[in-house]
Amino acid sequence: MSANLKMRYIVLIFFTVHVYSQSAFKEDSLKHILKTTSSPFQLNSTKLALAEIYVSDDAQQAIIYGNEASLWFKQNHYEKTLARCYKALGISYHNVSNYELAIYNLMLALHLFENEKNSLQSNEVKMKLSVSYLFANKLSAALNYAMDAKSFYEKSDNFSQLAKVYNNLGLIFQDAGNLDSALLFHQKAMMLRQKMKDTMGMAKSYINIANVYFVQNKFTEALHNYQIALDIATNKKDKLQVFNTLFNISKCYLQSKDIDSALMYAQKAIACSKECDDLTSAKDAYFLMAEISENYHQYKEAYYYYHCGDSIESLIFNLESNKNILELETKYQTEKKEKELVVKSLEVKNQDLQLKKRQLIIYGFILVIIIITGLGLFIYKQYQLKKTAHQLIELQKNLVEIKNREITDSILYAKNIQNALLPNSNQLTDIFRKDNYFVNYLPKDIVSGDFYWACETTNAFGQKLIYLAVCDSTGHGVPGAFMSILSMGFLNEAIKEKKIYEPGDIFNEVRKSLISKIGVNGRQDGFDGILLCINKSTGNLSYAASNIKPILMANDVLDILPCDKMPVGEGIRTDSFKTFAISAQAGNRIYLFTDGYCDQFGGPKGKKFMQKQLQQLLLTSSECTVQKQSEEIKKALKDWQGNVEQVDDILVFGIQL
Repeated sequence: MSANLKMRYIVLIFFTVHVYSQSAFKEDSLKHILKTTSSPFQLNSTKLALAEIYVSDDAQQAIIYGNEASLWFKQNHYEKTLARCYKALGISYHNVSNYELAIYNLMLALHLFENEKNSLQSNEVKMKLSVSYLFANKLSAALNYAMDAKSFYEKSDNFSQLAKVYNNLGLIFQDAGNLDSALLFHQKAMMLRQKMKDTMGMAKSYINIANVYFVQNKFTEALHNYQIALDIATNKKDKLQVFNTLFNISKCYLQSKDIDSALMYAQKAIACSKECDDLTSAKDAYFLMAEISENYHQYKEAYYYYHCGDSIESLIFNLESNKNILELETKYQTEKKEKELVVKSLEVKNQDLQLKKRQLIIYGFILVIIIITGLGLFIYKQYQLKKTAHQLIELQKNLVEIKNREITDSILYAKNIQNALLPNSNQLTDIFRKDNYFVNYLPKDIVSGDFYWACETTNAFGQKLIYLAVCDSTGHGVPGAFMSILSMGFLNEAIKEKKIYEPGDIFNEVRKSLISKIGVNGRQDGFDGILLCINKSTGNLSYAASNIKPILMANDVLDILPCDKMPVGEGIRTDSFKTFAISAQAGNRIYLFTDGYCDQFGGPKGKKFMQKQLQQLLLTSSECTVQKQSEEIKKALKDWQGNVEQVDDILVFGIQL
């Protein structure tokens, strides 16, 4: 779901379900039934009951139980119960942010409920579909299903559900930019909740109304509504609601230029986020404090808060990655269960066949000729069926192998394309001379997000310029490779076509191109890297650097050069990149590298190599020739890594002037 401003919205998901069996069984009792029952119907009914219990608290476990139960009910044509399975699966997938599968399962549930003419369940599913489509940013579908549910509940006396529908419509119109309609529906939801004396529901409506006023720059009205919501949440001791409201109040004061009040509420929000023990809240609070500190021109404090927020964001990303891995494992286990059911079904059929054979043998003494003839025909038919089934399995296996080969061939072809764009050894030798450079390039996968790029050109004064870029694109593997190819194209365009020669200006132009082409919906794709410029006519050296600091080695002294702390792409900072000058002499060495070398795990304690150890390695090997130093760097990495898997693309480029 997108938002006009980075406000914390109170979104009514109501993604829980009525658990038909909770009144009859406790969770432990249901798990006991799983272990003891011999009835397939009772076994899968229990799995469904557990799935409905876990939809909110343990959605991944709910998905496992729901998929297992749905397979059995589908095979045995229990459509009413199957509809409940799909509904629970849709809710669970939504709660793990897999909106595509959430919509798919909810649509299956809606189809079955409508076939049963169950209008109550159908409209509950429509409400949930509207929310999933809203989060998937498909506002037209979200609006259609919400309007259908609105028509149904307006004819009933179910004010609680109608208030939720109005709330969702307000959020949909707000996302669509129709603020007047958004305010109207939030106010309708508020009136119903006041009528029902639903205090926490009223708090949510106050916040949503305040958010609309905020977007309209009506800060006085927004603050009034936020304050009422804060009082309610404080009285109810709802810490997360308190945090959301404090955060929004601080943003409101910041937008209205009341920096002191913004700071006060932001500090309260940080304290509250610690009590909530919620990583996303803590991340947002620290980024807000950084933004406020910048307004105070307290850049040191701003950097500290940005660093805290960025660290928490990295932790959240790692947790999300683990969740995605768990989701893939869930999918694998589901497919495995499905295959086991098929095998079990075949085993049952085979047992039936064996029983029939024994019966035929018993009765064979009476009608020997007839039984032998019938048995022969039966065996032949079964052989043909098994042969056909075996051929089908082999065909499917071959299709999978072909598809895998096609994918691998495509990636290998992509590697050839990427390698063709990288400067080859002849080009680099022409530019830097054979014994005056080295490049250690180790992609993690077949293709790489790290890349190096070089070119020669002549500026308007007839001076010969050499450019060398060493960059780390967003991601690695195929996505990183696509980003690297795109970035090389933009570098080439900035220098060769647009005649931009200052490294800082070149990075500014490439960032502009990246944001224009792929920076939609706030995507922060791009790269960190260094662009070095050598003026062969004057001997001057200059560079621009994004989040990576180059190293200069002069007279056995290692000098870590400065960089700009922002990416080439969408980011928190959008300042212009600086062009730094380098004071160097013939024989000095410059090292450009990405973070893959330093981030590699290994050693006796399984820790990262770290930049300090790389700097020490460069110092101890500085007396070696360039090529010998390259071998020392490779050997050090190999010895450190041992049998540990490579964690990222690795790129180190060294030049002797």
